[in-house]
Amino acid sequence: MKQLIYSLLLFSSVAVYGQKAVPTRSHVKYGDGENSWLNIYQAKSDVPTPVVVWAHANGQDVTADNFPAGVWKALQAAGISVISWESVPRITQVEEVGQGEKDFDAVMNWLNTHYKEYNIDVNKVVISGQSRGSIISFAGANKFSVNIRGAYFVQALPNMAWKVRDFTEDISQSSPLMVMAYAEAPGSKDGHTPDNGKKIENRYKELGIANRFTLYHSLGKEGLYSHLAAFVKKVTVEK
Repeated sequence: MKQLIYSLLLFSSVAVYGQKAVPTRSHVKYGDGENSWLNIYQAKSDVPTPVVVWAHANGQDVTADNFPAGVWKALQAAGISVISWESVPRITQVEEVGQGEKDFDAVMNWLNTHYKEYNIDVNKVVISGQSRGSIISFAGANKFSVNIRGAYFVQALPNMAWKVRDFTEDISQSSPLMVMAYAEAPGSKDGHTPDNGKKIENRYKELGIANRFTLYHSLGKEGLYSHLAAFVKKVTVEK
């Protein structure tokens, strides 16, 4: 599919980022591309920490530097580190989705090599992303070989993203525990309607794994990440 999906920008989730978190290490290269860099927010801990691998939304001047300070404060207090990664800064064409998915794989390969340097437990990985970030992370969250314990997507898979492909086809019996969180209620005319999350929920049900999927809606933009720290703690607890 070659047509421009510029309309996706109309539904870009310009998050209530507010104040930006300050990274422990900034603009670390994970590949050779101009935009192949990531920021690391390292929680203090005597033992290796869980990590959230997060991709930002589309938006004017929104980059991987825009990880919200309030979200980082909650995760840091819970002993959870974060990697915020850059790729194609704004998704405007179908081909850029494929590039973002390749970059996701490169980030995960980087993590699998460098986790010890940042006191990260590579077996306690949670994938997260907002709008654009959910689009380019979704396939990898469902297939990557690193031990992904869960996925937490915000304003996930907006309307126009479904012109790229049917994302329900990425779901399998081995898909991780997943949360999708939305600001609006079902039936919303906003491009980030939770009705898109219901498509994924229905696929989990069809596969008999409905207990591994949670849909939150009507959270408002301020509440989109309110369940993230608790979710990470839940899915990364030692069994």
